[in-house]
Amino acid sequence: MLWLLDQGPSVLRDEPALRQNPIVLARIVAHHLDASLEGARVAYSALRRELPDLAADTIEMALTAIQREGARLQATRRELDLVEEALGGAGEIG
Repeated sequence: MLWLLDQGPSVLRDEPALRQNPIVLARIVAHHLDASLEGARVAYSALRRELPDLAADTIEMALTAIQREGARLQATRRELDLVEEALGGAGEIG
């Protein structure tokens, strides 16, 4: 349960109903992770266009950071699929 809470927005920790229903919490966290992954993809593809005046090395450092975060998010999403499966939930939605 604590692992699930660590993967989502901190505000979820204050919701007793979610602490009592881990499959609901897992679904919410899945949506949160999916949105975060999409945000990382958009940021990666748009960064050069949105910040054309930044130095190339600054852009490259930012893109590398986004890649690392994307990889972390993907790994966490796969782990969450396993947790949902163990809980008897839906698993991956996309």
